[in-house]
Amino acid sequence: MAVEAVRKIVIAEGGAAGWMSAVVLAKALGLQHCNIQVIESDDIGIIGVGEATIAGTHWLNNILRNGEDSFVHASQATFKLGIDCRDWTGSGSHYHHPFGRYRVPLSGVGFQHLWVKARQRGLVTGFEDYCMTSVAARMRRFDRPDTGPRRGRRSRR
Repeated sequence: MAVEAVRKIVIAEGGAAGWMSAVVLAKALGLQHCNIQVIESDDIGIIGVGEATIAGTHWLNNILRNGEDSFVHASQATFKLGIDCRDWTGSGSHYHHPFGRYRVPLSGVGFQHLWVKARQRGLVTGFEDYCMTSVAARMRRFDRPDTGPRRGRRSRR
């Protein structure tokens, strides 16, 4: 029995995952050999909370040989440092869930354990103060990660 080449692929989901899948398949298969269709529901509106595609975006740009600057410009993307939760546990409460790391373990002990112990001994500094992305978000500052040799950095406001 002969196997026929795939001529059409339907992706039944829009959003970042659906469109990224379509782009990768188009790049891999070539549009001249296969028709790729993304079906999005008119009933499902834009949620409006933003999508975090950090690892996936870097991978996608590498496959497509796009620079990050052109991707950000073309998609009107923004960089998201975390999620701010205000008034969740009562009026005036605040929690920032960062998309970044807290300090590294010291002597094999996780930083959170050291922070709790320090709080028991009177430390008043909040846990968020030890995460660079939380501090940057609070100060409304941003800088892309330095992935190359140390050469000066561009400051972003």
